[in-house]
Amino acid sequence: MTATALLGLALALPVEPPRGAKPLPPAVLEQALEKLPEAAGQGAAIRAWANGREQLWLREKRGVWSLWSRSESLELPPELGPKLENTRQYFSLTEPTLARPITFEELTAALTSRAGVRTIQALFEDMIERRVAAGGKLLFPERGGEATLDRELELHEWPEPTRDAIPRLAASIDNEDELRRLRDTEPGVATLDEHGLLKSLLSHLPAWHARGDPPERIAKVRRLTVMTLLENGAKSFVFDPASQLRAIAGQSWRGRFIGHWHVHPPHWTPVGFTGGAEPSPPDLEIAAKTGQNLTIAFTADGFDAYDLSALGEAEKADLRLARVVRYRSEEWRRRFARLHGRLPRP
Repeated sequence: MTATALLGLALALPVEPPRGAKPLPPAVLEQALEKLPEAAGQGAAIRAWANGREQLWLREKRGVWSLWSRSESLELPPELGPKLENTRQYFSLTEPTLARPITFEELTAALTSRAGVRTIQALFEDMIERRVAAGGKLLFPERGGEATLDRELELHEWPEPTRDAIPRLAASIDNEDELRRLRDTEPGVATLDEHGLLKSLLSHLPAWHARGDPPERIAKVRRLTVMTLLENGAKSFVFDPASQLRAIAGQSWRGRFIGHWHVHPPHWTPVGFTGGAEPSPPDLEIAAKTGQNLTIAFTADGFDAYDLSALGEAEKADLRLARVVRYRSEEWRRRFARLHGRLPRP
């Protein structure tokens, strides 16, 4: 065999990655470089090195992260390496999930296990701790993200673009200048006001004041408008693609995907918490279009978890296709009754 042929054979043979390296698909690297702030200023150089390389590996050794291709390597910025590893983990869950999708029996066992109940209980308790008081009511904004199952249930959270805006808007319910500033400068408030209720109110206020409309009437309309935005925003959860990859890169991933999840929180009444609602028509529409949209609704003595995966399989927004996991506990009832008793009345 000629030297040229030997060289060609050597180039065709796969090169083993260095010990501890993990395969990193080029498409995953490209998404990370495009959307992660940790890649800012470094993306062009990393792309140039990776361009045309069919197989890449990601490696960490003694705190140093690097990309490998065949026998060559490129050291990565220290803040970018862990983000790439988390992103790689996330996308690597697709294959085992497709090979062995989560069954209803597995989901039921995970949700009602001691660890699963603790996770859901802690989530509701944290929502109550982060409550928003406004207009004589307590609001508990919904939360959500993506769920996985390995040995235990994990509820990974996604950022929601209006969650920081809700308490700021509530605190400004009687401050017209601050309401105007928030509407003009805060993207989250603009999202809450997608139908323009607050914008329209603010445009009318100068004329109402100039013609001497009763202050109590103006205050009533202003508070009603702001409360409408707050209540509608608190009971909805928007999946924001722009921030989703950053959230993926900020968490470790293992096991198999369950799918999207969100919670329907408790409602405060003077005598106790009442249950959250069943999946809404928009929840069902999302499930019919994209698959699982696990909806976990609070009850005074536990929770109801609605498995909506069958809606995606049938492509029908039909609540009758949902399967429900119900958990009930007297200890849960007593725990949340005590928590309710410690809350100041709104």
